[in-house]
Amino acid sequence: MEISSSRYCDGRRIIIGHPDRQHSHHLASGLFKANLLYKYFCGQFNQHQVAAFPAWLIQLFPKAIIRNAVPFLGESIHKALPFGAAINLISRRSPLSLLKLWGEWAGFSIFDTQLASMIELMSPDVVIAYEMSAFKTFKAAKKKNIVCILDAAACHYRLQDERLNITKSEADSMPARLIRARKDIEVSLADKIICPSRLSADSYLAAGVPENKIVVNTLGVDSAVFEAASRIFREGTPRFVFIANSAFVKGADFVSAAIADLRKHNIPAIIDVVGAVRLDVVSSGSYPDSKSWVPSARSSGSGFEQGRLPFASITFRIFRHGGS
Repeated sequence: MEISSSRYCDGRRIIIGHPDRQHSHHLASGLFKANLLYKYFCGQFNQHQVAAFPAWLIQLFPKAIIRNAVPFLGESIHKALPFGAAINLISRRSPLSLLKLWGEWAGFSIFDTQLASMIELMSPDVVIAYEMSAFKTFKAAKKKNIVCILDAAACHYRLQDERLNITKSEADSMPARLIRARKDIEVSLADKIICPSRLSADSYLAAGVPENKIVVNTLGVDSAVFEAASRIFREGTPRFVFIANSAFVKGADFVSAAIADLRKHNIPAIIDVVGAVRLDVVSSGSYPDSKSWVPSARSSGSGFEQGRLPFASITFRIFRHGGS
């Protein structure tokens, strides 16, 4: 399916809608610079809005709201729809997995309803939406012959369920069934599905999605950021920096395999993890040699970080430790 540029005669006819943020703000910024972005709806406030909040209010907000503020693209472009994101955020803090699922379903469904109403009012040429929040949006778009693009930020849920060891009782719960039903309908309604990796694309193909629907647009890295560090001659213990949650879908198994191979050759290595260490998943033996490298990372003192960090802080730690 070709999307002709002639459809964008006024230059700003694409709508993006994300219930939280993920990498949608990068896409929005790129389309804005290309003069193709009509509206950007998401669950986060923009940087100008956050800066205008009184200090006492900022102190009450979860740090994620401040940290995840999206770039300011103009008053007429960005609109925050935070209610669904707030429900999802609150439910994620519950120790009950069932309540987390209900909160996820409710939060994303609310945003989807809001976005669908915007599509009906504005009638763009293209709408780019995200899983669990594109069901009503794509249905509204189809009535107006609007191109529907599903930006798949992860893998198909079947692969996720398999790799994350989802229990049968959890998978068979009412909210889980509702969530998966929404995802299936969204995939069927999408004209194109953008996958961030070959792994992601293969997971959709394995689930029976037609190949002509899938586009692979890999997430890139600005190598210039690390250019200075790459010129430094290093001696001593190799150090890996893994910037993600240590889960299979993030490629933690590749890092684990590399460290295991080095150890076979009597070469010790240290790993810096910038992100949450999923010890519950790792300890189940999902990764090769996982039980040995994760505890060593945890005990390596300054060589280990856990939690979300701004990009500037990540690069600082890489340069400070001489990460390779």
